[in-house]
Amino acid sequence: MLDAPCTAEGKAQRGYLRASSETFRAGLRQTQRRLLEHALRLCRPGGRIVYSTCTFADEENERQVAWLLEDHGLLPDPVPRLEPYRSDGSLPAYRLWPHRDRSAGAFAASLRAAPGGEPAAAAERSPAAGPSGSALGSSTSGQFS
Repeated sequence: MLDAPCTAEGKAQRGYLRASSETFRAGLRQTQRRLLEHALRLCRPGGRIVYSTCTFADEENERQVAWLLEDHGLLPDPVPRLEPYRSDGSLPAYRLWPHRDRSAGAFAASLRAAPGGEPAAAAERSPAAGPSGSALGSSTSGQFS
């Protein structure tokens, strides 16, 4: 589960509004991707990654999920009981909208690592990885599912 730092647009209705210059937003997207790459390295083959934010921003939500699916070989892992909240028919992503769901805004996506191997081969080459190639600089024996 990765509840990523975000622009928090979903909290604006409750009086919380974060600065949102393009530089700030670009930095957040980079941070989100680095955290997602770490999550990929920690996820076992066949394991689940749930990505969430409290923003409405497509570039922090659906585009990050599409990047995981396209560039890292993760698989959609739909959650049937959340179908009424489906964000986009092609993604395993869900949204809460303040005007519709009487809540703060929220986003979550459910993805599954390929069962037969490391889904994050490209992420392992990331400069963010430690000396052993893992996000934490240790062996893969501490992976999560």
